[in-house]
Amino acid sequence: IDLSKFFHQIGLPQYIGMLAENGFELFEDFLELGDAGLKEAGIQLLGHRCRILREARKYREQIGTTDKSQ
Repeated sequence: IDLSKFFHQIGLPQYIGMLAENGFELFEDFLELGDAGLKEAGIQLLGHRCRILREARKYREQIGTTDKSQ
């Protein structure tokens, strides 16, 4: 998945530029971030960080399920 597409899908596209400014161009790199990393990258609103982490976790679970079935 594309980082921009992910943020559009979860309704938080305003953070795409902020993450790019912090060097996050690949979705795989972004998936390594936790709450503290998101905050350090400039995402200050706790509710937005919770949504991002929840949706990223769902994505990782989907990928894990897909990988195991192959």
